[in-house]
Amino acid sequence: MASLEFFGGSSHIYRLNHFILVKVPREKGDEAAHALEQANFDVIERHGRYPNLVNSFYRLPGVTFLESVGTNLQYILQQHQTRDPRTRQVLSASADYPIHWRAEISGACAWLEQIGLAHCDLRPENIIIDGDHAKVIDFDHSVQVDSPLDIGTEPFARKSVDGSYGLAGPVTEQFAMGSILFCLTRGYQPYENEGFGKDHRIHMGKSLQDREFPQLETHQWDIVISSCWEGNFRTVKELHTEIESLTGQIESTPLLDQTTFKERRAECERAVKDGLIRSLVQHLA
Repeated sequence: MASLEFFGGSSHIYRLNHFILVKVPREKGDEAAHALEQANFDVIERHGRYPNLVNSFYRLPGVTFLESVGTNLQYILQQHQTRDPRTRQVLSASADYPIHWRAEISGACAWLEQIGLAHCDLRPENIIIDGDHAKVIDFDHSVQVDSPLDIGTEPFARKSVDGSYGLAGPVTEQFAMGSILFCLTRGYQPYENEGFGKDHRIHMGKSLQDREFPQLETHQWDIVISSCWEGNFRTVKELHTEIESLTGQIESTPLLDQTTFKERRAECERAVKDGLIRSLVQHLA
């Protein structure tokens, strides 16, 4: 029997075994987002998979079998922060994170762009650290480039003056990547060290809309962050190339080999055949 591992805003995640997680919609209204993520996994697999994107081994309507990897980046950041217990303002933080994570995350986004997709929800909760490598997860809001962006999580997205988040593509993806780079160079999210009080999210949203970004310095990484927030890179690939020029050559993340991938898929098929998954989707009937 699969055990509940954790739940998000639109899904429940169960553990099948040490290697495999099972993702199901949290309620019937979440089925469309779940189906979108499955369609995006279909596109990813048709193009050969990518080592810094999480794998889906098997999919059925309402059920997605995922690679079980490590801990999300937001949890790791929080473990190295000191916060005001009342306001949650970050008072101090460590920023001693491997530099190659920056290239791995931007490389994953550049590869998605290459196959015509934008992630659209890139933030620390959707980045998993697997061993010593970073992997991007959650594709239930990913859409084709130039499609309207239907979601935004500040400060990894910014509303324009018309109240929308714009069209998915290089501008939206590099803005999110700029905020990720800020996290990795500071140890906290943009504005988390500001004392905005109980109206923190309102002040943060207004600051972003008014282009009042956190103060940056003049070193190379801050120049890249500023360029991301200003939308100066023509493509995510161009941004990734710039990041690679700063990280230097890094060790490639190993791609899960095809033999192991097929073995994991066979485990998923057996779980379905043995009726282990049926109870997980009864609430959607």
